[in-house]
Amino acid sequence: MALPRGLRAMVTRLGQESSFIFDGTIEREEASSVSIIPAGPGTATVRVGHVHLAQGDLDDQAGQQVTVVFPAGNGNGSAAPGSRRLFFTDPFVYGETVGVRALDTVDLPSDEEALRALITEIEVKADEDRLREHLATAEMVVDGVVVDRYPVDDPSPLSEHRPDWHVAIVETELVLKGEELEADIRVRYPGSTDVRWYLTPKPEVGEHAIFVLHRDGLEIGDTGLAILHEDDVIPSDSDALERHQRLI
Repeated sequence: MALPRGLRAMVTRLGQESSFIFDGTIEREEASSVSIIPAGPGTATVRVGHVHLAQGDLDDQAGQQVTVVFPAGNGNGSAAPGSRRLFFTDPFVYGETVGVRALDTVDLPSDEEALRALITEIEVKADEDRLREHLATAEMVVDGVVVDRYPVDDPSPLSEHRPDWHVAIVETELVLKGEELEADIRVRYPGSTDVRWYLTPKPEVGEHAIFVLHRDGLEIGDTGLAILHEDDVIPSDSDALERHQRLI
């Protein structure tokens, strides 16, 4: 059974605007399980059922209680305690439990399989949109293998956030974006594990990947091409190559 057209349109719109989507059962009206969120007409405690979409580290909230703050003037969506609804929210408080702001809620559709398939479509499209935007900022995108790496002199000021620049030599197999090259390329990356850099990839010798390379205005280690973001190194296979080629 397909979702009604109006509901599908609403879920699509709200799904694009929300970072935490779940179905849950309202336990108490005008209540809060987070000390810094005052209980009132615009709040309710909700027991999370299935997590449909979670950005960050909220995919473990199934079975947990959250405090929902509804839009001003919207009460709690006229949902009574014990009712099960689909919540489109954004988290804003992490305390005794998680506090979320509701963009809206809808009755949970009877065809939950169709609902989950639609939300998966929304998530895939959002991921592709983010990747397309990221690829647009890149100077070069190449598929290749790391054949060497080594530290280089880092002229950055001494500080806890110093990147500790290293260089990787990448033997390119395919240039997806940028000028075609006949030689291996040098790629700069931060070797530091400081909080500012620890998610930035550190290429390993022998690693076969798609490298999304940027220019940051620096020329260090005989290269201006740099790995600066968490998603600048993606394991290479036929699916990843097809996806990147399609989105560039």
